[in-house]
Amino acid sequence: MKKLFLLAIACCLSYTSILADEAPVNVSLEYRTTLDQQTGRYFDYPNVIITALQDNVEIFYIDGNSGDCKPLPYVNPGLPKTIHRGQRLEYAFFASTCPRLIDLEIEANDVTYNFTFN
Repeated sequence: MKKLFLLAIACCLSYTSILADEAPVNVSLEYRTTLDQQTGRYFDYPNVIITALQDNVEIFYIDGNSGDCKPLPYVNPGLPKTIHRGQRLEYAFFASTCPRLIDLEIEANDVTYNFTFN
């Protein structure tokens, strides 16, 4: 009975994490260049563009590289945020903690979606 219960919990947990194919959003990645005013050096930082594919998509959480990428707090919108079909939300990460974004996790409409980048 205990094994059956644990199996049921495992099935429910895996159901809440869905691949990008099922997501209500489209995600693209670009790298933007900026100048560090203190050092005079240029650096690239990852910027994610999230576009809603349907109305009333509520974004609760965005995480890069399993939490290793730290978000830019003064650039990014506060979450949760609702976007509608065709609207975009941009989300950037510090270059020092995220020189390359490999995977992204987005919680939207109470479901977690996983995206990967080459």
